[in-house]
Amino acid sequence: MDRHLESSTQDQWPELFKVLYGKFKQINTHLTFLSSHSRTTIPTFEVISKLNKDISQLDLSVIKNIFPRGDVFYDYVDENQVRLGLIEKVEFSWEKGYKQKEASSIDEVYEDVENQNKRKQSEDNQLLVFEFRDVKMNSIGKKISNKGWQKYSKQKQKQTNDFFLENKDMNMDLLTTSQIVNILNSRNRKFENYVGEFLKSNKPLKDFEDECRNSIPKPPEFEDPIDQLKKRRDTKDDYMEKPTVDKMIDTLKTSDNYRNQIVSTHILNEALPARTAELVLDADDGTQIIHPELEEALFQYKGIDISHDLYIHQVEALKHIMYDAYNGKHVIITTLTSLGKSLIYQIPIINDLLWDITNEANIKKRSTTAFFIFPTKALAQDQKRHLETFLEYIPSLTQKRKILIDLYDGDTPYETRKRVRRYSDIIFTNPDTIHASILPNFDKMYGEQRDWEDFLLKLKYVVVDELHVYKGTFGVNVSYVMSRMQRIKYHLLVNDTAGCGHNIQFISCSATILNPTNHFRTICGLSDLKEIVHVKDDGSPMGMKKLVVWQPSALMNKRGEEIQSQIKSSNEVIKPQPMVPREHIIPTLAKILVRLLSEHPNIKCIIFCPIRQVCEMLMKEVRQLIRDTEISNEDIMSYRGGYSAGDRRVIERNMFEGKLKAIIATNALELGIDLSGLDVVMTVGFPMLKLNLHQQFGRAGRSGMSSLAIFVAGNTPVDEYYIKNSQELTEKNYEDPCVEGIRQNAMALENHLHCGAKEIGIKLQDVSWFCNDETLFQQTLTEKLQYDSVNETYISRVETPHLSFSIRVIEDEKFAVIDITNQRNFIIEEIEALRTSFTLYEGAIFLHQGLTYLVKEFNYESKYAKVVRVKVDWTTSQRDFTDVNPIEIELIKCLQNGKDVPIFFGRFEIIIIVFGYFKINRRGEILEAIEVKNPPIKLYSKGLWIDIPQWAIDLIKHKNLNSAGAIHAAQHAIMNVLPVYISGSVGSDLGDVELSTECKAPEKEFASRLSNRRRPARLVFYDLKGGHLGTGISLKTFEYIDQILRATYDLITTCDCEWGCPKCVCGSFCKELSQVILKPGSIIIIGVLLGIDQSTLQQVQDGPELNMPPIVTDTILGSGSSGIKMSKDVQVIEPMSQISQK
Repeated sequence: MDRHLESSTQDQWPELFKVLYGKFKQINTHLTFLSSHSRTTIPTFEVISKLNKDISQLDLSVIKNIFPRGDVFYDYVDENQVRLGLIEKVEFSWEKGYKQKEASSIDEVYEDVENQNKRKQSEDNQLLVFEFRDVKMNSIGKKISNKGWQKYSKQKQKQTNDFFLENKDMNMDLLTTSQIVNILNSRNRKFENYVGEFLKSNKPLKDFEDECRNSIPKPPEFEDPIDQLKKRRDTKDDYMEKPTVDKMIDTLKTSDNYRNQIVSTHILNEALPARTAELVLDADDGTQIIHPELEEALFQYKGIDISHDLYIHQVEALKHIMYDAYNGKHVIITTLTSLGKSLIYQIPIINDLLWDITNEANIKKRSTTAFFIFPTKALAQDQKRHLETFLEYIPSLTQKRKILIDLYDGDTPYETRKRVRRYSDIIFTNPDTIHASILPNFDKMYGEQRDWEDFLLKLKYVVVDELHVYKGTFGVNVSYVMSRMQRIKYHLLVNDTAGCGHNIQFISCSATILNPTNHFRTICGLSDLKEIVHVKDDGSPMGMKKLVVWQPSALMNKRGEEIQSQIKSSNEVIKPQPMVPREHIIPTLAKILVRLLSEHPNIKCIIFCPIRQVCEMLMKEVRQLIRDTEISNEDIMSYRGGYSAGDRRVIERNMFEGKLKAIIATNALELGIDLSGLDVVMTVGFPMLKLNLHQQFGRAGRSGMSSLAIFVAGNTPVDEYYIKNSQELTEKNYEDPCVEGIRQNAMALENHLHCGAKEIGIKLQDVSWFCNDETLFQQTLTEKLQYDSVNETYISRVETPHLSFSIRVIEDEKFAVIDITNQRNFIIEEIEALRTSFTLYEGAIFLHQGLTYLVKEFNYESKYAKVVRVKVDWTTSQRDFTDVNPIEIELIKCLQNGKDVPIFFGRFEIIIIVFGYFKINRRGEILEAIEVKNPPIKLYSKGLWIDIPQWAIDLIKHKNLNSAGAIHAAQHAIMNVLPVYISGSVGSDLGDVELSTECKAPEKEFASRLSNRRRPARLVFYDLKGGHLGTGISLKTFEYIDQILRATYDLITTCDCEWGCPKCVCGSFCKELSQVILKPGSIIIIGVLLGIDQSTLQQVQDGPELNMPPIVTDTILGSGSSGIKMSKDVQVIEPMSQISQK
């Protein structure tokens, strides 16, 4: 055993432990046998007490507290949980798949829940359950029902790898008697060792008994978590001295759960002192530049002497923004930390407004205005709060005139909008609101004046914060919005006879970005003639930041042993090892968080999750673990999209005020929000991009304090790669935002030309505002817009083009989730329509703030779902598949390889079918499979495809390689190379957010049964956004396909891994976690498409790959596009020609 404490002599034990040890052995034997052989007996306190009537609830509490946190479950469980346990074990075989229950059976399973909202919760529907959770006993592959155990146990056992999770056939073997004995003995030894450790701690036994007595579970009382948060009281933990980074690491290493999970530790950045510079406050002629009240307010607010205390990057930026000698240039600031960035754009606008107030230029009306543009509402709220606090220190604002600051977004009440339009000096907003609300109404009369026209005429500063967020199609759309705004501004200045307008200065901040100047120019719509200053020399102080790389611990095998794999540095991806079952990433992170907060109650933590579901499941696990600690429910909250606006505001207020000990969030909080002194940041696996990872790491340790970042790896090839190559996590080589190269696409241009024409009629000479391709501009104008011969301009035929598309491609249609627990009838979330098939279906467990709700009713027509709070230990996971099928050919050309291999571009149909769902417990075990008959979701887009020549498939099979894995790997490799030809740099997240493919699922590809769902031998790529018109990225890919294929072949053949890694054929964007990936087969496919000599391809490594199951059935059909119809306007393109954008 890797880590067990030496037990003391049992005869020296206190009587409590002597007596309890005998009871423990009885409980251990009984529950281990039940968990291995029975699914019909629930380990409740009543069942256990029948073994020995002297076993008390206190005894079970002592056992739970003597074991490491999480190894023993002892709590009340909802009646629904118990009912699920009575269902016979789900059967699975590769021949027949999962045996599902009909959907109608849910009425029987949940019959008592029907009236749950009508009666008070009581002990009558809550059972007290005790269970060991240090080993997996049941899993999806169990081959026989309980009734067949005796018959099966007499049969000759198959030779196995001695691990009960999986064997090579991905099936489950029942435990032998000797294996059960080993587990029993191992657990008994653990009890002895943990008692020994307790006795060595010299903790008073009476105190321990009192703690155990107080932690005896009580039946739950359901209360909304937001209501609990509203009632919370401030704690005094912040007054305690915070631990050092090394102390926090030691805390993790001394945990009872620690089994050498820390595989490496790195320094992300060393501690550095602040570097300041002098800011001259007066011009050469003696004129004051900085208003004296601003100078005094900054000192009172932050203790900063503006002439001597500003950091060097702040001084450099302010000089270029404010001083005439520097001509008021556009400025982009990219520094490692966010410290002091907001002052760079706050000081200039406040300074201008103060001088106007002093000179009485704006007493009755606005003189200078500013847009502060933020990508999220939470970030805008945070920055508005800081600016308002700053302004409280300026006396003129209470004596003469206030500087009016407001939010203007989709949540702004209708009655407030008039005041904002007419009087606000500074507006915090987002690109979506500017696009859909402000620009289309810029010349609209409100009463007797045009409010937005007045604001835009006097607009001087446009702050675009978190520039790296504006990438891909979203970035392209924002770029067009900024260009449209500048076009309106130009027309207003031309007609400004009073001379009260200003030229716009753009100011932008970002922490992590590639090619910042070019990206800034593109997003803000600045021409090549506009001068841009890039400020990058960071003068702010930095505390020591360490990175801990954590691999979840191995679970016990059949012999009761815990096996640790050896990690060696390599470029090879370690695929999840079926012989070493590991703890799931969610309970791992929950234990880390609770351990740190329990030992250091004054620290503040944040955990970043990749998707909403993980966020909620982690929150659920944390709530389970903190029940026996001093951490309260309102100390930890989750934050993500979908919550109601009111709930978001309550959570945000508590975050900003530093009242929460921990936050579990999606990437909504990875931006520059000040979360009041975070000490620890954790990530749930690799978050798609290095850019996002470092953005998340940067949330902790601001203001020069030391901090800890913890990267917890999941069971995916990408995470396993970074376990072996953890140094790469520290390298600051970031991905390309991919905007510059795809801005000139016909669909986006057409959308914004319609919008621009509604704002001001468009003329041919307006081409510079919209694109660099004059031919494309003129073609789109003449074909898509209408010419107004009277005004000699082009106008839009679309009534409201601003509302016809979303710049983020976000669904507007949403479904309300209504909590009916205790007749509450309150909307707790709003879910996008596309998500409903995956989250809202009758019988599903819906997670909100980590709490479980049972979906009682889903009404598609009325767009709502009713849920009731339940206390169950399982969740639901939909079973679905996606077919990506080309349906119409619009363009054809041959590859430039002399082999007449055609490539097609055209319309795609994407069919998503949810055909059932699993009920899954906390250990990831499938408890039941339910069938549902939801209608398929059909989406349409544009894309390209290549039919793989038959001889390539034949060669793959001849070399005993998996065809599906080869196709999947080839598609991923192409997507990894794609940014080279779209924006001039490798490493984009384009494959994740813009372009998609058909990923191969292991459940189907490794099946031993013949699947009816066989897919063509075809490489497919389609635009993930943009609706049926697509985004233009797949068309760009079609244009450069020859160069892309050549670069792909060079990439995978020169990569020094053997079977595949994230540098060549794996991708963090893979929906199936890159588990069906085969690099050698991808070399054959790409090589055949390029016309590489067959003798060269014959040298590719033979299969099978060691970590892949054997190939039993073929899931790939022959290639060919004969069944796909031709468009009436189909074009055949010569190989060397360039494709003009449609």
